[in-house]
Formats: sequence, C-alpha cells, structure tokens
Amino acid sequence: MPDLAILLQFCFSSFWRLFNHIWYSILHIKWRLDGLANKIEANQQTTRYHQSAQVLTIIGRYCFDKIVSRNSMSDFLAVHEKFVDPSYVLTDECSLYDISEQQVLFVESSPGVDVSRMKYGAFHRQAQFKQAIRLITMPMYAFHRLAQEVGPPKSRVTFLEYIPRSGSTLVCKMFESTKKCVSISEPNIFLQYAIYHTNDEKLIADLISGVKLLCKPKNQDVQPLAFVVKIIPMRPKVFKSLTEEFNSSQLFIYRNPMKSVMSLAKFCQLLPTLRLMTVLMQIMPGIKSKLIPKLSGRGMVTTSVKNLLLKSKHFVVLSSFLMWGSLVQVYRNQLNEEYSLDIPAIKYEHFISNPKASTEAMFKHVGLPADLVPLAIHGMLEDSQKDTIVSRRNMSQCASIGDPKGELAQELLVLCDMFGLDSYTDMDLPNTITLL
Repeated sequence: MPDLAILLQFCFSSFWRLFNHIWYSILHIKWRLDGLANKIEANQQTTRYHQSAQVLTIIGRYCFDKIVSRNSMSDFLAVHEKFVDPSYVLTDECSLYDISEQQVLFVESSPGVDVSRMKYGAFHRQAQFKQAIRLITMPMYAFHRLAQEVGPPKSRVTFLEYIPRSGSTLVCKMFESTKKCVSISEPNIFLQYAIYHTNDEKLIADLISGVKLLCKPKNQDVQPLAFVVKIIPMRPKVFKSLTEEFNSSQLFIYRNPMKSVMSLAKFCQLLPTLRLMTVLMQIMPGIKSKLIPKLSGRGMVTTSVKNLLLKSKHFVVLSSFLMWGSLVQVYRNQLNEEYSLDIPAIKYEHFISNPKASTEAMFKHVGLPADLVPLAIHGMLEDSQKDTIVSRRNMSQCASIGDPKGELAQELLVLCDMFGLDSYTDMDLPNTITLL
C-alpha cells in the first residue's frame, strides 16, 4: 500500500512551487511597472556596490524536506523592503543561504538569534529556514568583494568530512559544547551546489568566499578558537584548494558499514524525500536505474552490480551500502599520491567505547587544548538531533532490517568486493587516529 500521506504532502509541495512561481512572476511585473526592476538591474554594475544588496521581508515559507532539499529563494514568499550595503550581512543574525549562478542569497534571523549555534537546529539549513525573517540578495561580484574585504577567518578552520549516519552531528555537538568552537553542520553550499558543479575553478572561488562569510568574525569580544564546518566528501582537487587557502585541519568521520547502512535504512522511513522515493519506486520501478549513479556519486558501477541492485528485494539496504562505499572511496581518492591530503579518520565506535582517549586524539590534531575535553564529552550525553525528524526517539520507532542473512548477506559481499572491503560488519581505516 503506497504511503498516501507522503503523496499528499508531495502534492501540496507541487502546489507551493507553482504558487511560488506565480508570486515572484507577479512581483517582478510590479517591480518593472514601479521602476524597482531598473534599480535592481543598475545594482548589477560594480559602481553601485554600496547599494547592491536587496532586503526582502518574508511573509510565508514552506519546504517539503529541509534536511535533504537544497536551500532556495523558492522556500519563501517575500516582498521588497530596501536596498543596503552588502556589509549588512556581517552581523551574527545573517547567514549565507544559497549560491546560484547569478546571485547569492542570505537570510536574516531575529535579533540575538545566531543560527550557527546548534541550539537553533542540529542542521544549519534547517535552523536557517525556521528562523529566517528576511532575505538578502546580492550580485555575485558583490559577494566576492565582500568576502575579500572580510578576509580569511580569524579563528582556525576545521573541515569535518562525514558519511551520513556516522555520528558527525554528535561530534559537531561535542565541539560546540566546549563553548570555544562554532560548529556549522552541513551548510548548503557544500551539498548539492558543490557536488554537481562542473566548473572546478568557479566552484573553488565561490566556496572560498563562502567559507570566509560563514566563518566571519562574531559580534563578541572573544572570538571562537575554531570553526568546525561539517561537509560531505568532495572532489580532491577542490578540497585541496580549500585546505591550502585556509591552512585548515581536516577530519573524516566514519562508522562500521552495516551500522551506517542500518541507520540509513531507518532514515528512509522518516525523511519525506526518501519516503517519497520509496513510494515512487513501488509505482515506477524504472526510477531505480536512475538513482544508482547518483547514489554512487557518479562513480563507476559495473553492469553486474547495477543488475544486482535492480533485481534485489533489498534495494534500500544495498543502495545505502553503495552510497557508504562511494563516500569512503572519495575519501581514499583524497589521500592518494596525486593530492596527498592530510585527513586523519575518526571512528564513531571509538568515541562510544572510549570517549576520553578518542576526544583527546581529535582535539590534539585540530589544535584545541586538552582541558576542553571534559566539556566535549559532556556534550555526548544529549541527543544531538533531538529537535529533528531523525531524533533518537523517532529512529528507535522505525523498523530495523536486523542482521544480514542468506541472500542479502551474499549481495552485500558482492558490494564489499567492488569496494575492496573484507567485511561489511567491521572496518578500521588505516589512518584512524582514534584507534586504540
């Protein structure tokens, strides 16, 4: 029986997108008639830099799935308020929301609300969407000029690469619990924009400016010791350029394969986008063949493996394992001789079995003092995703796939062979610094 609730939710989402398109179409006609459009076009000229940012007041919002969906202006209905200097976005209440080919979008929250603080949401995009009261758009040239004026972060930058359901949000919470670090969990520019952008040079320039503005100085006397930016593993060339630009520290967090896969399978029962895909695959099985290249990060999947996934009764489990293995492979590619990136690995299971030693090893690598370790460990006590749809409570109510047996076990071994793994139950990457 198809999930009727998610189909109705998707229908409403389609109506929202249509209404949103009509809204902005009418708004642009109005702006053309009252002369506002001419001012917006004039502000595209570099000579108009100091009035090039447009502030819009939000009057409505909707998003089908804020954990998965890319940030977009279409998340909101908004009306023009004023033009301002781009430096308007340098307050703690303003944060980078999205980058497109032509313009850059920021959101502003209420006074005193800094969405980089995890108390407003475990995921940066979710907190931004929920707390936003205004939108600020600016041309691409103004974005890069502003970032150049701000300059590199005054605090140390650590990039935390992750595999979904590997404990990365918990580690972000640990850093923030020290009260000396700011954790920015999954900022939008490092997700779909970075994954599917084909022009590496432009992407690198955009991400460098983006990091400068994500990690801009805080409106406080004492600046954080570090900004921890949690990102999905990216192409080695792009990532190497970022690490060199910011002289950053890097970490890669992972978890035993089947633990991640079992958690991802539960994920599919909660997140609207994944629930919808499950329903669509029941109605239109042909969708599966289009999903496989995306799950593998556009990597090479042999015909035999693709056929295995298409014929299997365990598509969700196998596709989750495919994504897990593909991200590990991206990480391995970053370490090869051509790029030689310094990215020690940390393992979730080690933090659970020996939190003190694992946290000490992690802090030593990123240059944080050892006296902050007890505060970080205290941060492990609370569910790091408690206010989200994937909270510990909600996840515990999902059906579990159990330990792989029979046909599923054999299918998993085929994928292990493709990724060069000896086992799907336990794995320690060779450069794991939390290994005891």
